[in-house]
Amino acid sequence: MTTTTVTTVAPQPHTGPRIPAEHGVPRPVELREAPRPPTIVVRELGPGEEQVLDVVFAGLSDQSRYLRFHSPVPRMVPAVRRALAAVDGRRHVALVAVAEGEPIGIARCIGLGSGRAELAVEVVDAWHGRGVGTLLLRALRDRAVAEGWRELSAEVLAENDAVRALLRKVFPIQGVERDGAELSLTLPLVDPWSVDAADLLTGAAA
Repeated sequence: MTTTTVTTVAPQPHTGPRIPAEHGVPRPVELREAPRPPTIVVRELGPGEEQVLDVVFAGLSDQSRYLRFHSPVPRMVPAVRRALAAVDGRRHVALVAVAEGEPIGIARCIGLGSGRAELAVEVVDAWHGRGVGTLLLRALRDRAVAEGWRELSAEVLAENDAVRALLRKVFPIQGVERDGAELSLTLPLVDPWSVDAADLLTGAAA
């Protein structure tokens, strides 16, 4: 099992305005050490780790839960909780991002057969916009390729612009179908070093 570790970038400390010299001798300026940015570790979710699901679900706002599950979900029902924790590392693969010992996001693939799998991702609201979703999806993409999946699908609400933009950062989107308020996105898994993949990625970016 591979583990990915990254460190978020913290802003440099502000040294303040220049202090005028007194009698020709500059007054010393105290520089405070910048806080160390948190380290994010991506690891595979183990079978039965329902407490990890609980922590991430609790960190989602009502709006984030609605966008993730496509309906208002005030609490996770036991049957859904058990299903999401029933990973096996083959047909059902899930990765969790952890910062300072706290789960902050989950991305998963569930096999559909014929080399296809369905993708889902969620990141707690406090970590939105900080690259956690991108980190998770890149790790999941590599894991899916290693499992032999050739294509992923994602069911996304049409109003969920943030997740659609996130998916475009990591995958070439080959097809989009709409069914009411939902979009079904087709995400091919390609070898980034192959000529066909390079052509596909270039065409997707155009």
